[in-house]
Amino acid sequence: AEAAEAAAADEAAAEAATVEAEGARAAADRARAAVSTAARAATRAAAQEVLAARDAMASAAAARAAELGKAAVDAERAEKVVKQAAIEAQAAAKTALEAHVAAAAKLTAAREAAAAAASESEQAAAEKAEAEAALARVDDDGGAGLLGVPAL
Repeated sequence: AEAAEAAAADEAAAEAATVEAEGARAAADRARAAVSTAARAATRAAAQEVLAARDAMASAAAARAAELGKAAVDAERAEKVVKQAAIEAQAAAKTALEAHVAAAAKLTAAREAAAAAASESEQAAAEKAEAEAALARVDDDGGAGLLGVPAL
């Protein structure tokens, strides 16, 4: 009877151990499922962060490319403005040079005209002096010298 009781107790202990093992196995399965769910959620969150970071980097790169493109267009415009200004400055310099040459030619012509006028003025003064001298001689001899008659 004792052996039967001991066997029944062993059987009950074995059954309890089996129930306990099954409970432990179920708890382990639940823990594994929870860990797996948490790992999937963490992986999903990390993937979303990576996608968000990639989107942000792509947006930043696109914005930077747009800025660089605008800067390049602005630089081209500035280059055209500088070239146009250089062309206009060259044309102004050419016009100024032509005006200088024309003014120099006018100055030379004016100097030549002034020299000619001075020469004519000197000649007229010499002729006037000759005429005054002749008039003085007429006054001195009463005009006889002009007629070829000796003075009285």
